[in-house]
Amino acid sequence: MKKRSIIILLSFLLACSGLFAGNNAFDGTTFTISSNVALPVHVRFGGKEITIASYQYTTYTRISNATITDAHGRNCIYRHSYDSHSGSNGSYVHHYYNITGVYSSSTSSSSSSSYNSGSSYNSGSRASEFGSAMGKAAMQMQAMERVYEDYHAGGFSLAATVSPTWGENLEMRFRYGSSRLGGDVTGMVGYDWINNKNIGETYKLNWSVGIGMYFGGRPSYLYLWDVDLGVKFGKSSKPYNNAWTAMIDLSTTHLVGPEHVIGLIAGAGIGLGGNGKSPDFVWDVRGGIVIYFLQWNWL
Repeated sequence: MKKRSIIILLSFLLACSGLFAGNNAFDGTTFTISSNVALPVHVRFGGKEITIASYQYTTYTRISNATITDAHGRNCIYRHSYDSHSGSNGSYVHHYYNITGVYSSSTSSSSSSSYNSGSSYNSGSRASEFGSAMGKAAMQMQAMERVYEDYHAGGFSLAATVSPTWGENLEMRFRYGSSRLGGDVTGMVGYDWINNKNIGETYKLNWSVGIGMYFGGRPSYLYLWDVDLGVKFGKSSKPYNNAWTAMIDLSTTHLVGPEHVIGLIAGAGIGLGGNGKSPDFVWDVRGGIVIYFLQWNWL
């Protein structure tokens, strides 16, 4: 019964990850900026704006038509290409902008816009194929060094974890905020099959609700991590079976792959618990697998 419950939880998460993880290619836009362009660069598109302060930048947002200016407000010269794919494993469109310089201050915005529009390649042309290949090669070579300023920070995640306090459980987390800092709300339910040694005893439900803050680390193409500090309140197996428990919890999540969907979670906590008696000291460590089954871009 104990091993079966753990296998069921892990199998459920792995099945979900196969549905939501997709393939290694993803929708987005990559900017490569020449060193002779004054940073930060401002990219305006569809009523939105992003500021780029590094010479390599990738976003999960598809940007097909943009107005780009440097730190001094001068219009930038750039080449635009894109790579697209559609098949049984999914589809994606990834755009590439190679910013090579700026126009002089005497150049009008209209002529700059005309040049930019004329520099976009059609996907069927040889120029497009060459530009896409060069863009993909550059992205792969510098993938681990690139900083993603607007990776998927918000959404819902589901984790299957094992701990001596909360047992074997499923934890749902809703995140909100910016890519580097934000808040979250959690809810967890499970049973303590492993520590329940009394044969025939009825398993009691463990549950908790919590609120906290997360701090995002420096993400890369294939990896990102964050740290979450929060408080939890609920009923757990410690210090007594199905006791009221309040805990300060510190956890970290590590996601792998270009889409940052599946990864590992680990955490620890301290607090107080009891069942109508004087409060007792409670501690916890836990670990498991996490997937993000719904994400959105904060841009």
